[in-house]
Formats: sequence, structure tokens, C-alpha cells
Amino acid sequence: MPSVSVITPAIGRESLGVMLKHLVPQLRELDEALVIGDGPQPISARISSVQQSPLVRYWEHPPVFNYGNPQRNAAIAEAKGNYLLFVDDDDDVLPGGILTLKQVAAMHPGRPLMFKMRHLRKLLWERAFIGLGNVSGQMFVTPNVKGRVGRWSDKYAADYDFIRSTLALYPKGDSAVVWREEILVVQGFVGPRKKN
Repeated sequence: MPSVSVITPAIGRESLGVMLKHLVPQLRELDEALVIGDGPQPISARISSVQQSPLVRYWEHPPVFNYGNPQRNAAIAEAKGNYLLFVDDDDDVLPGGILTLKQVAAMHPGRPLMFKMRHLRKLLWERAFIGLGNVSGQMFVTPNVKGRVGRWSDKYAADYDFIRSTLALYPKGDSAVVWREEILVVQGFVGPRKKN
């Protein structure tokens, strides 16, 4: 099974604790959860340390207050997993989500993957195309291959820019994506887990 690096920029939200509580038991030996504070984030540091797992690594990036995009870029440079998954500190990884990711990645080695995602207001993606508002960074899983991972921009729609810049590095462009119906991440998770 391939390994995964889960990258999470943190701004001190208590919801990080719930996300890590659900994520960490799903990780295996070569996986990692990289949590990067936007400047000093004592709440995020405390929550990360509570996990007492060698698979969780917390560090702080100089503060830039730019939606976590510089933190994501810094974490990409540090990530050791075969695949990259981006999860915010107020999202949640569903039970079995990491195993599903690994199984799909093993079926489609070296291909970027686009899973569905439950947003607070709707289910994304609606149709299988790379479009602003139809895809998000938490849905996109990319192989961690040097020269094939894009950059998060400084814009609000940086997740879309990241997906676009990554796919531009593949000879088949958008056609390289494997579209999947499974849901790995619930975006904007802020309370007790609800049944689907």
C-alpha cells in the first residue's frame, strides 16, 4: 500500500483536535500528519502534542495570514508520503477514508485522484470536470513526485490554482485525473460527527 502525507495548516481552531482524533488511528507506519501553524499557534501545538503519535509532526511557519497556502507549500517540501492529501483544521476525515485513498491509489499508480467531498452546503463534485466551485483542495490527492506537484498561490481560490498547476505538469493534463465517487473528507466540520 502507498503511504500518505496529510497536510494541515492550522490557525488555532479547537476543531483540529477532532480531525486528528479521527485521522491518526487511520495512519500506518510510513504515513504522516503534518500540521503547520500560521505563526505561533499555541492551541494547535497543544492539540497536536496530545496525540502522542510519532506520525504527527507540528511546526510553525512565519505568520502570513494567507489561508494557509504558504504553509501548504512548505509542508509539500517536507512530505515523505507517496501521496499528498490536504485537510484543513476544521475539516474531518471520515472513517476508512485513508484506507480508501490508499486502495484507489494502488489501483491507479502515479495518477492524481479526485474524490467527492461533503461540504456544509452541498456535495462536490457535481460533474467530473476541473472547474472553480466544482473541486477543492481536500478532494484532490496527488502523487508526491518531484516535478509533478504544483504550488498553492496567494489567492483565495488557491486550491483551484494548485490543482490546475499540478495537472499542468502531467502530459495528459486534466485527463490524468481519476474521478472517484467515494468521500474522504467532510469540509467545514465543526461539531459532533453526523451520520450520512
